[in-house]
Amino acid sequence: GMWSNAQAKQFPFVDALEATKLVGEMKVTITGEPDLVFRPTREGGGDWTNPFWEVRTKEGITFYVIQNLNKAEIYRADEIHPID
Repeated sequence: GMWSNAQAKQFPFVDALEATKLVGEMKVTITGEPDLVFRPTREGGGDWTNPFWEVRTKEGITFYVIQNLNKAEIYRADEIHPID
């Protein structure tokens, strides 16, 4: 693990199948497989060590499934705030 006090049984917390299921509940058509991306964002903790899922849809909307503490949060691409 990256941290000596990490308690997670799996990393990332949400796997690709669960990310697909969560975004699918938003009544969109998912295209392809989710990609695990490493990108610093305010929503994802601001560093390169917190990957999250990028899920593309037929409707042209990209969603991100981001772990925030012990739950998954879903954001549209236009709701993400990158940190450069």
